[in-house]
Amino acid sequence: AFGASNIESGSTHQARNLGGSVNPDFKGGTLKLDTATTISNDFTFEDYSGNTIDENGHAVTFSGAMTGAGGMVFSDTVGGGSATLTSSGNTYSGATTINSSATLLLNGAGTIASSSSLTNYGTFDISQTTSGATIVSLAGAGSVILGSQSLTITSGAGTFSGAISGSGGLTLTGGSQY
Repeated sequence: AFGASNIESGSTHQARNLGGSVNPDFKGGTLKLDTATTISNDFTFEDYSGNTIDENGHAVTFSGAMTGAGGMVFSDTVGGGSATLTSSGNTYSGATTINSSATLLLNGAGTIASSSSLTNYGTFDISQTTSGATIVSLAGAGSVILGSQSLTITSGAGTFSGAISGSGGLTLTGGSQY
């Protein structure tokens, strides 16, 4: 089982070693997803630039809350994987980055509304949310999949040159988005 509760800078931890009773604290390290599963642990994201979830080619659902002042980079060193967030308790306030080979899906009540920004070079999919999604800002050159849901941007900033697909809507309630 996952002995320490910290995912420290420069270290990589296998998700299979998490166990059910540990709520890890990201401090600049990487959580490598090593099987398709649902992870119910809560996570705290400390304010470290290296916080990373490596999808590693696996489709994984995170049902626990993601909190803290830090952000998260979603990457996929193998390709074909995804991270699905289902918790309405995700309140982390740092930036969210989706690297070019990664996919971040929101499902049900899943949210990243408190994240300070979204930089998307991969795929951001909100098509399976219950009532759409809200983000602070959007930048990058990736793909946004709306399905029939609406994406609300509350404080647009930066440039997004990627593709937005689906029959849902896009609403800008503040700032400017290019």
